[in-house]
Amino acid sequence: NSEEDMHKKMDEMLEAGELDAAVTMHYNFPIGVSTVGRVITPGLGKELILATTTGTSSTHRAEGMVKNALYGIITAKALGIKNPTVGILNVDGARQVERALKELQAGGYDITFAESVRADGGCIMRGNDLLAAASDVMVMDTLTGNIMMKVFSAFTTGGSYESLGYGYGPGVGEDYDKIICILSRASGAPVVCEALRYAASCAKGKLPQIAKEEFAKARKAGLD
Repeated sequence: NSEEDMHKKMDEMLEAGELDAAVTMHYNFPIGVSTVGRVITPGLGKELILATTTGTSSTHRAEGMVKNALYGIITAKALGIKNPTVGILNVDGARQVERALKELQAGGYDITFAESVRADGGCIMRGNDLLAAASDVMVMDTLTGNIMMKVFSAFTTGGSYESLGYGYGPGVGEDYDKIICILSRASGAPVVCEALRYAASCAKGKLPQIAKEEFAKARKAGLD
């Protein structure tokens, strides 16, 4: 009868294991869970994973971005990318996040850092790296990710209709065992189509199981 009823039914079916994944417009994820978006870059038509695009990984900015990096890696692995390359967008806190991730790497957590397309290289990414999809996973704070998602999916339409990409993606977090992918009110039919496919790919790739494994490895490497 209402959207509320639909959400309730969706949750029941997910809990009961009748659904492997769901795609919806609004979802109240707990703190610690945020969504990993996936777009197609306009210049080269390459896929880019945006970590993250909605939700709150942490109330602390740099900590949230470190978690976003993990969420992006987890999602990339669920999609079958064995060694995803990771870039950190040059936003406030990027250097701090780079240090933290390199400490994790030194502690034994396997991260492959991307190289910027700019002459000075490095894993801190600029605007042209976004357009070129210089990394498989692009790490940023959620608000920036939300804006990027909108720009990449609706740059041809003036913003009222999202015509490209896979939507805002699945909510990822430690001990989060559901696959719920998010769309926005502006997501058009092509995005809805790809969001359904994205949800199916995450289910097939066993996203929650990969999240458990990756968090265990990161903990061992000194995540806390």
